[in-house]
Amino acid sequence: MYALKDDDQSVRMAGLETLLTYRENEEICNELVNVLKRELQGSDSRAAKSLLAALITSPLPETEQKLFGVFEKGDTISQRAMDLSLEMARDFRRLELEAALPMLKGFSQSYLFRHRLAFRRAVVQASVSFRGPEAIAWQIELLGIAKGEVRRYLVEHLAEISGGAEHGTDAKAWSQWWDEKKAEFEYPTDEEIRLQRAIGRAHGGPQYYGIPIYAQRLVFVVDTSKSMIGGRLNAVKREMEKAIHSLPADTEFTVIEFDTRVSAWKKELVAASDEMKEEAVEYVQRLRPVGTTNTHEALMTALNFEVEAVYFLSDGEPSIGKIVQPAAILRAITVRNQLRHLSIYTIGVMPGPPGSILDAFLRKLAENNFGVYRRVDN
Repeated sequence: MYALKDDDQSVRMAGLETLLTYRENEEICNELVNVLKRELQGSDSRAAKSLLAALITSPLPETEQKLFGVFEKGDTISQRAMDLSLEMARDFRRLELEAALPMLKGFSQSYLFRHRLAFRRAVVQASVSFRGPEAIAWQIELLGIAKGEVRRYLVEHLAEISGGAEHGTDAKAWSQWWDEKKAEFEYPTDEEIRLQRAIGRAHGGPQYYGIPIYAQRLVFVVDTSKSMIGGRLNAVKREMEKAIHSLPADTEFTVIEFDTRVSAWKKELVAASDEMKEEAVEYVQRLRPVGTTNTHEALMTALNFEVEAVYFLSDGEPSIGKIVQPAAILRAITVRNQLRHLSIYTIGVMPGPPGSILDAFLRKLAENNFGVYRRVDN
């Protein structure tokens, strides 16, 4: 245990490597869980992070169950365990690929990766930070493993380094591309990547106002205040209808409308079956503009759903609700999302000149919450 707390990183890494050799020893793993619980109560996080690395990557069902108890208890220890797990995943960006890759692969098979969006996001973001043939092969493999929202980082990364190949989330197509290109592959320059980002790329899958939809659990939030009267709301309905119809069958979703009040089409997420998509479109077509703009309650309602992504659309500044000041709403939502790490995508319908109150609010809301902001000026 002393090696795991040593000031010398090489000593700590040697200690971790020793720990990893015991991942399949049930008796030792059971004891390591007990040691982890004690270490999580202390101020020195170094040993706890190494213990987490070994236990998270253990293939033993009983160890996974015991670790589940640590993370799901809902107390300060659980929160510290989650915080350190995210920190640890981010730390791997500083390692050489040879050292990081086995751990990242182990993480991708873990309970946390399957059930915690925040951890899934941290592992994927660490994975796309590496360069080299082995890294690309792993990134493509991970695209086939990962589900939902976090695929965005892999698709964007692969599209950038490939010069704009349009294989979307199809891991098999990317694997074929790599088989054809790896012998002569060279990474694009930073300037070429910047150009690729400026040009953009076709997603090939569902989109909403040009924003690709990767999430498998999502909620659309639409402003129906009186300022949305006429062409604005009609255009939104058309975009929402296209997006809803394009959702894959394994997607779960709902729709929230807000003006002075907030109302959800379904109180729980529903599968995107043909029947449910038709019902959702009928609901959207019945929306009528009325009242003021209760932005805070609309966002808080969206965060009550167990989703990976929120698509929030508005044409006006907040004007009613528990919190009205945009900066205060931004703080409240960002803090609420601090542990979950879901993506909040924002669409501003004629939000005023760049830098206006609404424009700045929607942009910052997306930037602070793993999303993208889109202006709609006509």
